[in-house]
Amino acid sequence: MHYAKSSLGWSAYLNGIRQDYDGFADELARIGEYLGSRG
Repeated sequence: MHYAKSSLGWSAYLNGIRQDYDGFADELARIGEYLGSRG
């Protein structure tokens, strides 16, 4: 599985670990808001 991450990128890795996409997108949005509020 980690080989897929290094050769095919994050998309394949996330699909491989069956990450909940909505939860992942939520997290990214929160990280973006946090970083934006710091700058």
